[in-house]
Amino acid sequence: MAPDQDKKTSDPQQIPSSTPDKGHPSVNAGSTVPELLDGPELTKYRETVEICAQLRLDSNLPNGDANNAAILFSTFFKFAEREVCIFTGQLFGGVFDVRPDVGKRAIDFLRKDSNNVLRIAVSDKVDLSMFRKKPFIAGILKEDDIKGRLFVYDVSGKTSSNHFSVMDEVAFRYETSHVQKHAIANFGNSNKAEQYYRDFESIIRDTQKMNLESSMALPL
Repeated sequence: MAPDQDKKTSDPQQIPSSTPDKGHPSVNAGSTVPELLDGPELTKYRETVEICAQLRLDSNLPNGDANNAAILFSTFFKFAEREVCIFTGQLFGGVFDVRPDVGKRAIDFLRKDSNNVLRIAVSDKVDLSMFRKKPFIAGILKEDDIKGRLFVYDVSGKTSSNHFSVMDEVAFRYETSHVQKHAIANFGNSNKAEQYYRDFESIIRDTQKMNLESSMALPL
């Protein structure tokens, strides 16, 4: 881990809240979109996330809830043009395995261009044979035309930094509290996104890359 790793992964500054109207969440740069948890509110949340992605708005969206996180990653894969990097504990099934659209959009993203890649750094010790069977991972592995575009790294014990994800160095999701399940996402703060991308590169440096085709781990 780089010497300034702790500094790099400090909590992003929160943007003051704004109150949305009842018909649709307000999505102004400099605002914070409220947490929307169920029923039609999830639909509104999805619409809000897509607006932020389309317009590259520099607005912090609350993203701690598993349903909201699934919507966020689905949107990452929809709008990504080159690369998605995920630093995670064990790729929580409540986010990646429950909603089929997350895996489908990941496959579509990898299929869109032969240079597109998905890189995942796993901080927990995982059983590789079980990890391969996770619906999200298994769905990608069974697609022959995108083989070699998914990379998973074993970074267990290397860092205790908060988890985060980056899309194309322009958008990010940052977990502000793992215990309390708090996270934010932003599609317009490229400086922060580039910072987390550098952090990801630092975390996977000199680590083990998992061989998802067998039970062995290969050197990076």
